[in-house]
Amino acid sequence: MPIFRLLVLFTLFFPVGAWAQGVQFSVDWTIPESRAEREQQLKQYKEYGFKAIQVEGVVDRAAIELIQSNGFELWVSSGINFLRPSDFQVRQSLVDRLTDPIYYY
Repeated sequence: MPIFRLLVLFTLFFPVGAWAQGVQFSVDWTIPESRAEREQQLKQYKEYGFKAIQVEGVVDRAAIELIQSNGFELWVSSGINFLRPSDFQVRQSLVDRLTDPIYYY
């Protein structure tokens, strides 16, 4: 009977453990002004095991290159949360706000 219980536990929990090995963590990064502070934070994130850096909107090219040179994936959010087309006077301004970061990167 104990072997049966072990097999049941193994069958139930092995897939969860195998899936968890593929999990990657990222950080939503507010980019500091100074390059030294940027480098220090990215080094710390690497030590913590983060695999991706998320930034909001359009950021300067030096920050992008620093993220990539440290081996992180770059994720970009539009910075828009819960907006409706009626929030904008001109419909095109909503489209521009959504697509500008996409075209930039």
